[in-house]
Amino acid sequence: MNVAKRVKELPVSPTRRYLGMAKAAEKRGLKVIRLSIGQPDLPTPREYFEALKQIPEGTVRYPNATGIDEMRTAQQAYYARYGINYSADDIFVTAGAMEGIRFAITAVCNPGDIMLLIEPFYTNYNMITHLFGVDVRAITTRAEDHYAIPDESTFEAQYDERMKAILLSNPCNPNGRVYRREELETIARFAKKHDLVIISDEVYREFNFTPHPFISFYELEDIRENLVLLDSASKKYAACGTRIGTAATSNTELKQAFTKLCQMNLGVSSTEQSAVAALSRVDERYHEGVREIYRSRREAMLHAFSKMKDIRYSEPEGAFYSLVKLPVDNAENFIQWLLNDFSVDGETVLVTPAADFYYTPGLGEDEIRISYCVEEDDLVRALRIIEKGLAVYPGRK
Repeated sequence: MNVAKRVKELPVSPTRRYLGMAKAAEKRGLKVIRLSIGQPDLPTPREYFEALKQIPEGTVRYPNATGIDEMRTAQQAYYARYGINYSADDIFVTAGAMEGIRFAITAVCNPGDIMLLIEPFYTNYNMITHLFGVDVRAITTRAEDHYAIPDESTFEAQYDERMKAILLSNPCNPNGRVYRREELETIARFAKKHDLVIISDEVYREFNFTPHPFISFYELEDIRENLVLLDSASKKYAACGTRIGTAATSNTELKQAFTKLCQMNLGVSSTEQSAVAALSRVDERYHEGVREIYRSRREAMLHAFSKMKDIRYSEPEGAFYSLVKLPVDNAENFIQWLLNDFSVDGETVLVTPAADFYYTPGLGEDEIRISYCVEEDDLVRALRIIEKGLAVYPGRK
């Protein structure tokens, strides 16, 4: 059978590329500490499970394609707490934030059009643009500048009349940058000038460890008509398996397009929507407690990094990731070596290679992304294993 070229050419997700090796290591008796995936390990709030129990027996019917009223109203109320005043009709329930991204790209871009990405970026952004035949231009942010957004001239240098949209995450996966208002304004001016749509992935908005407030693109009034705001239950409620996200926009044409795309997909699980909608009743102190746990893990990680020689690392301001530049020939080789040939006291580590978080060839080849979605003791031990591994790794530079 001839599988379509666009699928054949899709790379394997770097967060899952070495799961087979990790399982093989476990079969050999090793414990593999997984710092590779952004799967929150904290309990999903009890309101979710209580809501599941309340779903009446009977026929489980098709939901409203754009989302059940309870879910859209719950997301509207969540946004309203932050001064984001979408109506329930502006909000579309999707199968995770990724479906929201697919809808936005489908609505805005034809094959051969251009999407602008801010690199490093979440790897699936590049995969989905490739699948839809959308070309990519990239604005590079650098560790030595703390991944700050460059000035508008850098954006203008990448502009092409085929460019239709800008896609970015804030806080940023994979480096943890929380963008300042002036950075968002730079992007907004460029988008406004060229009538581009901004697709803002804000699924990590609850994970901000800085003293300055998180700023949403929605706060920039001039760009609202060109804005799609993405959210998800996965990160903020530790509910990845529900696959419930939302895409919100006040743009009439985009709303019409999203309605058609939702209807084509026949909607998202009504059962999961009902249970996730109940999470809107979670006490706001829940997020305060979650932030404190991740803040403590972050500090423990940075303390461990400070003792490691010849590495460079991002100090995440938000989300729960750090990019780490290693003194190795190639990060993928190092990851394989850890899983196949190295352990400390019966334990080894799985991390994510970082090259796929970049569009520009050659960038990220000696970098890894670390997720601190594990208990603090495991995190500290894992980083010690990496430190000891680097000291004896045959490909160390």
